[in-house]
Amino acid sequence: MEGAHKHGIACCCKHFPGDGVEERDHHLVMGCNDLSIEEWEESFGKVYRAVFEAGVESVMVGHICMPAWQKKLNPALTDEEIMPATLSPELVTGVLREHLGFNGLITTDASHMAGLSTSAPRSVQVPGTIAAGCDMFLFFNDPDEDYGYMMDGYKKGIITEERLSDALHRILGLKAKLNLHHYVFPSEEGLAIVGSKEHHETAAVLADKAVTLVKDTQHVLPIDPAKRPRAALYYVESAPVSNLNGPDPSKKIVIEELERAGFTVDAHEDYYEMECEKMSPANAFRIMATPPVEEFKKKYDVVFMFVHMKGYAQENNVRLKWSAAHSSELPWFVHEVPTVGVSLNYTNHLYDLPMLKTFVNAYAPTREYIRAAIEKITGKSEFQGKANDLVWCGRWDTRR
Repeated sequence: MEGAHKHGIACCCKHFPGDGVEERDHHLVMGCNDLSIEEWEESFGKVYRAVFEAGVESVMVGHICMPAWQKKLNPALTDEEIMPATLSPELVTGVLREHLGFNGLITTDASHMAGLSTSAPRSVQVPGTIAAGCDMFLFFNDPDEDYGYMMDGYKKGIITEERLSDALHRILGLKAKLNLHHYVFPSEEGLAIVGSKEHHETAAVLADKAVTLVKDTQHVLPIDPAKRPRAALYYVESAPVSNLNGPDPSKKIVIEELERAGFTVDAHEDYYEMECEKMSPANAFRIMATPPVEEFKKKYDVVFMFVHMKGYAQENNVRLKWSAAHSSELPWFVHEVPTVGVSLNYTNHLYDLPMLKTFVNAYAPTREYIRAAIEKITGKSEFQGKANDLVWCGRWDTRR
């Protein structure tokens, strides 16, 4: 927030009244924060107060209920009447505005998420969010229909004149604070700065500072490509949206950057790539084929396993998934040839890869982060990133 504010950028904190208390996700179902009021005050309440004190301009309300607060402020409320915060005046007006004293702009989360869309008829949802205390409604379904629902809500008094005026003044107030009434949008040519040389240089600086060595209990780092030039690459990726998408484009970047560092790379073909090339029932058996161990040991000096898992909604905590059942991707080679694992996204993959003795968290599947990771693995630069105990996933075997 401090950095954003220095550059005239408004900030928004989300998702009120607090996500992450359960494994379900309000993209798919109404979320529920089941903490007691005392527990909430010592956790989420403390965080919200600190962020408000620091000057956050906006709060995004989640499609998340909180029965403890809702029933305290409205004791007559039945379980059937519990609504997500976006439709709850108890949470938006009662807790956020009055109890916490937030005076900035309040916006809903996306209106097509099931946490809201399954809670009431659309004609009730649209004006109901504003009536509950939200100032802005995020995302149309059908623009004409949703606009009609909002106007009907105003005409019927669901949205009062006072509530409408309050919401509009907060929207205009934030726009004025950001000087948007003086802002001139750049021309299409002005967008050329996106992805410019300066941007990539900044990304490289950030990558250099971020990439983290989690462990190297086999003491194999740094790896000198002149002494261990022959590399096998296993790239563990999420399933493509369709076979037309082809394999993860970052795999090509990994190969290019390993070759740039001085390795000769033999990239393992996973099940998705086999299916993209030619769909066949035989691929499920081909992917299980493991080469002779002694032949593999003679052929390679080092094995790299890059992992890029992508998740959504209830998969906020993404487990590693092989491209096929009992795939030859499984690191059977870890005691045969020195093996280095690199995560290009999530930081909890040691839970499924405790057998890897050397592991790096590189955080992003971009060229800058991939290059930085490889430069550090090869000893061209020092690891600067820091890990905390969460990378061990609460397990003893991940530390070995």
